[in-house]
Amino acid sequence: MRIRINDDESSIFEPFRQTFSDENLFFKIVDFFPYPLQVFSIDGTSLMVNKAMLREFRLGDVDSHVGKYNVFKDPIMISLGLMDAVKEVLKGETVYLNDVVVPYRDIARYYNMDDGNIEAMNQDITCFPLMEDDNNAKYIIAIFITKNKYYRKKEVMIVREYIENHWKERFDIDKIAHEANLSSSHLSRLFKKHIGITPHDYYINIKVSKIKEMLLNTDLTISEAFSACGVDYHGYYARLFKKKTGFTPTEYRGLVNLEQR
Repeated sequence: MRIRINDDESSIFEPFRQTFSDENLFFKIVDFFPYPLQVFSIDGTSLMVNKAMLREFRLGDVDSHVGKYNVFKDPIMISLGLMDAVKEVLKGETVYLNDVVVPYRDIARYYNMDDGNIEAMNQDITCFPLMEDDNNAKYIIAIFITKNKYYRKKEVMIVREYIENHWKERFDIDKIAHEANLSSSHLSRLFKKHIGITPHDYYINIKVSKIKEMLLNTDLTISEAFSACGVDYHGYYARLFKKKTGFTPTEYRGLVNLEQR
């Protein structure tokens, strides 16, 4: 995944900016825009999804989403580590999120939607503000370009469930492959084809997510939080945690505690 902020690629935004003063025309352009698009208020609440968004994300109907979904409170967006970048839009920045592997199955499960047998999507997401005359953001626009969809396969689901149930254990690709009756090389290729990442990356993502959960428990020391996840705080996983989240474990705990006050 790559994140770029305020690059000079503004031509696609002009139809929205030129019609912004006429809201009826603006929302018509949004609705018939060929790519999935969502309009948010500055507090993150969904105000509109266009027809392409309804089709692509299998949302069912507008009323089930608009006014209820809030991008700044979405646990999946938070878990992907995208929230800080997206909030830059409130400062007037345009944010480009490239090659985001969106865990569609998790999204469908969380929001009680039909997943259409889709496991994940590889997307480019562009977020930009529409500014009022006083130079304050009035709306946030998000455009989604789907580059690939990964569909479920029986062997892949066996592997995914095995990793989810054995995340405390040391990663062993040969043992995991045996569970799916595949060679380790075939498993790695198949898993990446259908999920978008390797089995090891999937295991690491779960591991880091569990560590983040344990760090929320302030009754545990940071070392105990890591130990509860089956790893040692001093060494590889502390460095990996910072690489994945952008924060040291101590910084992450302090940040979360500050936000909860």
